[in-house]
Amino acid sequence: MTNEEAKRLYEEAVRRYDGRDFAGALELLGRVESERPNSRHIIYHSALCLAALGRVDAARICLKKLEGRIDPNSLERLEKEIADATPAKSEEVAAAGGLEDSAAPPPEGSENIFVVQAVYPISTEECSVVGRVKKGVFHTDDIANVVGAEGALLPAPIMRIGPADTPLLLAREGQRSVMVLRIDPNQISSGTSIICETRRAAHAVTMVAPSKSSKKASLLERPAELAPVEKLMKQGAYREAEHLLNAYTAQHPTSIVAKRMLAQVYLESDSPLRDPSKALYLIRMVYQAGGAEDPVVTNLLAQAQAETGDPEMGLRFLERLYASTLDVEAKQALAQRIHGFRSKYGLGEVWEFADAYGDVIFESHNSSEAVRAILNGVVPLDAGCRRNHVGNFEPVETTLAPLYPEVAALYKPQQTQQSSPVFILIMAFLILGIIVAWFLPSLLRMMQ
Repeated sequence: MTNEEAKRLYEEAVRRYDGRDFAGALELLGRVESERPNSRHIIYHSALCLAALGRVDAARICLKKLEGRIDPNSLERLEKEIADATPAKSEEVAAAGGLEDSAAPPPEGSENIFVVQAVYPISTEECSVVGRVKKGVFHTDDIANVVGAEGALLPAPIMRIGPADTPLLLAREGQRSVMVLRIDPNQISSGTSIICETRRAAHAVTMVAPSKSSKKASLLERPAELAPVEKLMKQGAYREAEHLLNAYTAQHPTSIVAKRMLAQVYLESDSPLRDPSKALYLIRMVYQAGGAEDPVVTNLLAQAQAETGDPEMGLRFLERLYASTLDVEAKQALAQRIHGFRSKYGLGEVWEFADAYGDVIFESHNSSEAVRAILNGVVPLDAGCRRNHVGNFEPVETTLAPLYPEVAALYKPQQTQQSSPVFILIMAFLILGIIVAWFLPSLLRMMQ
């Protein structure tokens, strides 16, 4: 099939789809797909036809293939078509009179509510949900809670908001959005409510006057009464420290400093009370109660996430703090912490390459793959490079080249190539001079 034939069939298929001849359009797209099996345009319109014909499972398979390959508006349209075509949704609405009536209601006084309209399993531990923010705001990396049967709250960290190719930082009230959650897909269904505590620190920059910024800092300052406890922790007397901290929190239940110190007691490697799960529970409360911008809190949270088997989530918290930090020295310290965290928990490295405009043109988790990209010309020699999403982009010649001789070799010939025209010109004149010196006497004798 020639390109012109494929184009003609594709355009005819689109016309049939617009004319609501979904079966006919799908048949034409199938003929083109046999010749162009990986075309995102063919897969996209095939998915639309499948959804319109009620073949939801097949449409979802196409949706999975398209993640990160089409623009957000097209992706959202396809997700909506699939969600509208999902039989479970229409059955629930018909049986229960609406999505929100078919599941347990959110707890009274919930500040942030997201209502699920469709669920797409990713694995046994993750799923993608489509729905609408009924109230409040949701942020990436928030610890949301799914309202389960009989009102039970099931933790569901938000891994991503929006499409994979253009992830968002948040979704606000009234928005229809996609969220990837870390939770068993079987624990969510259409109509389920998802709630989340308001992140006070996230609103502080835009909602709190500068004159009140000291209030948040005071929440993180260690009270004088806890100075002896801090000394006990440094001496390794963790049991006594735990006893005093529990007594203090009983009298001061809102003290996030005491909870932070208690989390540290359960997280220290030499502590006989070591319990990363307890530490994670406590430090999450501290983080969401105002400690999101504190490096100590974020470091403890990242460590607790890693020690409980989720280092990727821990890394996300560190990267978020790095992105929001303005102080140069603090940013450099965080960059070193991120490098060390990746190394300690086996998360590997990420190499990014940017063009002259600062746009990232290539990214790889494999240094060998990054080297091949340079050797094959995929990454230009004048590109900028940085490691693990931190720091400024520096020339490849001074970052990656010193680590790999084959890359360094690409930069050495440039000086030779720049001088070679001069060298060739000198040699040409030299040869011409020899020729003239050799034949000039003979020519002079012939002229006489």
